[in-house]
Amino acid sequence: MKGYVIMASVKPRKNKKGKITSWGISVSNYPEKPIRQGGFRTRQEAEAAAKYIEAQLKPLKKLRKQISSKYTLLPFHIEFEQWYIKKKSGLDPSTIDDYKNVKNKIYEFFDDELLINITQDMYQDFMEAQQKNTKATNVKLNKKIRAFAKNAFENNKITINFTTDVVIKGKDSSKKIKFIKGSDYKKLLSHLNTVDTLFIEIRLMLILAATTGIRYGELCGIRWEDIDFENKTLHIHQQWDYKKGTGFKGLKDPTLNQSEDQDIKERTIPLSEQTISILKEFHASDCFVPNNNNRLFYKADCKAKVLSNNSFNSNLKNILNTLNIPAITAHGLRHSYATYLASTGTDRTHLQYLMGHEDYKTTDEYYIHLHKDMFDGNAAQIQEDIDRLFV
Repeated sequence: MKGYVIMASVKPRKNKKGKITSWGISVSNYPEKPIRQGGFRTRQEAEAAAKYIEAQLKPLKKLRKQISSKYTLLPFHIEFEQWYIKKKSGLDPSTIDDYKNVKNKIYEFFDDELLINITQDMYQDFMEAQQKNTKATNVKLNKKIRAFAKNAFENNKITINFTTDVVIKGKDSSKKIKFIKGSDYKKLLSHLNTVDTLFIEIRLMLILAATTGIRYGELCGIRWEDIDFENKTLHIHQQWDYKKGTGFKGLKDPTLNQSEDQDIKERTIPLSEQTISILKEFHASDCFVPNNNNRLFYKADCKAKVLSNNSFNSNLKNILNTLNIPAITAHGLRHSYATYLASTGTDRTHLQYLMGHEDYKTTDEYYIHLHKDMFDGNAAQIQEDIDRLFV
């Protein structure tokens, strides 16, 4: 294979008059760039330096030869594909699609370059080429490739982990978070508590979204056994694929060392007395549709077997218009919940847990600084705080 022979050359450096002023060396180091040094006073000094560099490179070249004799050398994108198919077989279809997109990006940039030839400089160039994306997107991209490179290095398929010390850049992904202020948040919950012209299923979905801060996929994935009526808590441990209806997607258990793909944490969230009461009312009503997964919210006539996110947001928008409250989406309810808790004095660690954030910086960036726009409140039990909003 190309690049296993180490070759050094020694050349004189001359001035305009042709007089030798110093000596320089160049040592081939494929697939890395050649190692070049200069400023040696004599040829003997340059040759000694070249021999020293060759001696340092020989063990690495020997290891590369061993790898090539042990494994069938394949392109980077094929090795990556084989890895995620083999190691990530338990992932849901949407996550598999994410890995396919990463593989395509690798192929677009590296073409059929062998995995063993990928260097830190080459990988840095690859990440530089992704700057059109947001930095957050590139962090996720690198996270998947980093897990692959770590596995390849530990299994002696590569001589270096080329993702080490990579600098990740990208567009600023910061944006203004949409939420409703405290007085409007209270007005909305008070309305949902008393309105009798709204289907109880929609009403319950809106109340749960507004009083637990869960994501829409988590809301759609709630099963009856996830609710502890006695202790008034909701256990969030999975999401429902509300876009394609492929099934449940598990969350990350904070007590286990799980895959890096599972960024959203499993958690238990307190429920208000009012929410518990409406849950019981819904379960006893004709609106609840029994189903194989025992999910609270089930729509047999919908593609994903659940109310679409667009339909949910449409119902929310209509209610907010009626109450003369600025329009937000389901995710806006999540922001409003977090902002309200921050305003009541909920500490950062607790808020991070309730929101299911992997990184506390997300909690700080998106929520903590917003509480100045909300009303003041005394720190108290979350169940009591939320209950007061219904009044």
